[in-house]
Amino acid sequence: MKKKVQRLSALDGLRGLAIILVFLNHINPQYIIAKFPILDRIGLFSSGVTGVSFLFILSGFLMSYLYPRPVSGWEFLQKRYTRIFPLFLSMCGCMFFFFLFPQLHWSVYIFILFFIAGFIHIVWVYSVKRINSQFFSKVLFFFFLLVQGSVGLVYVFWIMRKPPLFFQQLPIPFRDGFIGLVNATLTFPLGNYIPMLDGVYWSLAAEILFYALYPLLVVPIVWLLFPRKKIVKVIFLLSLIPFLAAVDMLSHHILVLSALQFSLFYYFATGIALAFLYKRYAAVFEKISDKMPGILSYVPIVLLFAVLIGIHILNSITSSGLGPWIRLLFAIPITLLVASALDKKTLLGKFLGSKILVFLGTISYSIYLSHAIVVAIVSAFYPSVDIVSNMLFIFISFSIDVGIAFLLYTLLEKPYFLSTHKKVIKEVIRRTSSTIRGKIALGCVLGVSLIAIFFAFQSNYNFFSAVIPSPVTITTPRTDKKILSTREFQHIQLQVVAQDNNLGILTLRIAHPLKINTKVVPLLTFSLIERSTQKQIFSTKYVLDEFRNDDFPFGFPTIIDSKGKEYVVDFSLSPIDSKDYVTIDTQSVKSVYQLDKKSILRHPASLVQLLQSKLVTLFANSTARLSFLLLVPFALLAIILLFA
Repeated sequence: MKKKVQRLSALDGLRGLAIILVFLNHINPQYIIAKFPILDRIGLFSSGVTGVSFLFILSGFLMSYLYPRPVSGWEFLQKRYTRIFPLFLSMCGCMFFFFLFPQLHWSVYIFILFFIAGFIHIVWVYSVKRINSQFFSKVLFFFFLLVQGSVGLVYVFWIMRKPPLFFQQLPIPFRDGFIGLVNATLTFPLGNYIPMLDGVYWSLAAEILFYALYPLLVVPIVWLLFPRKKIVKVIFLLSLIPFLAAVDMLSHHILVLSALQFSLFYYFATGIALAFLYKRYAAVFEKISDKMPGILSYVPIVLLFAVLIGIHILNSITSSGLGPWIRLLFAIPITLLVASALDKKTLLGKFLGSKILVFLGTISYSIYLSHAIVVAIVSAFYPSVDIVSNMLFIFISFSIDVGIAFLLYTLLEKPYFLSTHKKVIKEVIRRTSSTIRGKIALGCVLGVSLIAIFFAFQSNYNFFSAVIPSPVTITTPRTDKKILSTREFQHIQLQVVAQDNNLGILTLRIAHPLKINTKVVPLLTFSLIERSTQKQIFSTKYVLDEFRNDDFPFGFPTIIDSKGKEYVVDFSLSPIDSKDYVTIDTQSVKSVYQLDKKSILRHPASLVQLLQSKLVTLFANSTARLSFLLLVPFALLAIILLFA
């Protein structure tokens, strides 16, 4: 039986508002802000993450509203991939061309954009869809999954196991091609060697992860909770706040998974909860306007602006460590905003239901993926030189982007909706197995979380390696400062003593606080010298953009007999007159030593000793202890549900 799903126009409007925030976040408004600094203080041009938060809530809501119990996890994921990747691959191909040939005329990029979009439209609509074979569609889907998995495995188990110099010295066609593949498959969070072709790709990787987890873990857990009392559901939803804060902390220690911003996954959860409430109490939601007569009708509008401004102000006046908590806690008022918009008669519902916002929301995915290249193209022929040109630049860029996005929507999004609207939305009620599946899913989440805490605070490079803090002596320059800047000191030398054999990596925290757009790209040269012989063991150069205020690994050929020897770590910036600079935290130096894997595996006592040392390392780490404590509320509730 075909199930009619009501179109919620206010949610399209909310998506339109979100895409405006994302667009403004990627504009350079320097002249406007200079004239009207209040716009900077309220975060008009820096609320992109808030816009993405709206999009995540809507994703969670719509997935639960449309697919509360998918028939097949594979079919669900295939449908999501079919929705996302045709347009994404088109824009990714265009951005990759821009990456390879940044000096071409802007008109060439416009031609390339529509050439690729037209080609994929022809292949998809007039080839794949004309074949109309479920088998052929599944083959394409599983082939893409195979490519995606293969690229991820190569990245993690080959590229990331080599020093950065290894990747930089690969043949240019292979290196650039691999950069394109990693971006096209959204596997870049698995390492730190590959740049994103477009900064918005991180959110798509997060969406894909959510879609993969939705039928496997989310749906079973939701239906495990469904028959429970309301208080249990509320406690579970609240326990996700410290749980996701812990996951966000862990993500900074596991590859570069922090790029996924796990604190924002709470918005998926609140969106799912809102969808279940709306489906059960739709009549209540549609009478919200009756509860807010007169002046109270302005409350949702006021709350909307209060949320937008409040997130920005709190983020700007608090430390970066509180950022995830701010995003987590603001999920609740933002979800209330979405709830109030579900009543078309409220002022917020009418505002978000306006034709222009609904239109922008309809083509929002195309705007999201195309706006970066459109802004770059417009910058090429219409640079901002004063406040008037700055305002016109925003207007011209957005207008062109809307036009291009509408064409992209027609070519690559509309065919998907035309085909899916003909299909029946199916639900399968597995009453007998839902409890078991839910408990298995919940147990997997808890188990993986505990394992992640154990491994996250060990060596990031290999389980059979040891990361040891290394005291250093600053030999050049002669100073008592602990944080040195290449702006102040062009030449910096640190002296370290190896505490074991098989030294292969040195890590230290390096930040690149300021980026100056110059024709000459500044480089930081890293050299490792054995102090006693003055023999240079290794030297390589790094572009400053690689340093993101995190522990950066400087890899070099493993020194087998390093124990007890002194080494000089030499940093120099070129060109000398560069205004760009980096800061080096001399107290953050750590040495990574490779352990003898074969010897350890042959001797059980050595393996037990290694595990004991790993546990000691874990509980000695304050961040690990905090992560574990944050996990406790979720873990206790999960254990109760598992054995109830």
